[in-house]
Amino acid sequence: MPDLNFTDFYPLWRLSDVVATGTFNSHWNGSYDRITLKSKAYWYPQHGGCGQKIPSFKLKPTPALPGPIASIETLGNGVVYVLCSTIYPILYVGITDKGLRKGIFGGGRFAHHMRKLYASHASSTSHTAGWPAHAIARYRDRVRIYAEPAQQTTPNGGTLIGGDLVMAFASANTPWNPKSHEGTVLDRIRGANAWGDLQVEILNTAGISREPANILVPNNLAQIAEQVRECQALPDDQRLLRLRTTERIFS
Repeated sequence: MPDLNFTDFYPLWRLSDVVATGTFNSHWNGSYDRITLKSKAYWYPQHGGCGQKIPSFKLKPTPALPGPIASIETLGNGVVYVLCSTIYPILYVGITDKGLRKGIFGGGRFAHHMRKLYASHASSTSHTAGWPAHAIARYRDRVRIYAEPAQQTTPNGGTLIGGDLVMAFASANTPWNPKSHEGTVLDRIRGANAWGDLQVEILNTAGISREPANILVPNNLAQIAEQVRECQALPDDQRLLRLRTTERIFS
């Protein structure tokens, strides 16, 4: 049974600079197309979705990473990660057996997650069932907060995104199979008392395994949940202001 001691949640901007390129489309209708290829269904946002592209992005150099994240990188075993937001009550648990730098960042899975979160079209990314509801809600908020796009644009014409996103990671000191414990981690994080009565939206939908594991949740999970709780209680204009401010801080 692996011991999975999670790092704290860290803001995405401390791990990687995620840039969306191209012009934001403020007229997307929130619909997705279903395309079947070789008897397999793929889902893509209609008309290019948000209009922006999200290329793959790299993990920052090891010396620039928080110490616990750098330690996870050097273990060389599989990694399980938790994605949350300080604005929206969302939760996703993912795994990789290729390590932090290549299995999640770089050419790994996380670029697909960001495209799903932001309704960004790419032929390699199918927008599976758990993601569109949140993507549509986030897109509608972006339509309102990006009314002055020049304030959100970097010198190269891209937009730094993900200012509200936080991630925590765990690995084991001995060989293990992350795929066998993905559901166990999801249940442990979602069942933590820190969430209280928050209605947390689970982005995972695929069948996941729940073999036993000893799990220590992130120390700052309660702090993240409280930020979400405070934000959800705000009037809508103040909630959007917080989201806008969060994006500006990390832009």
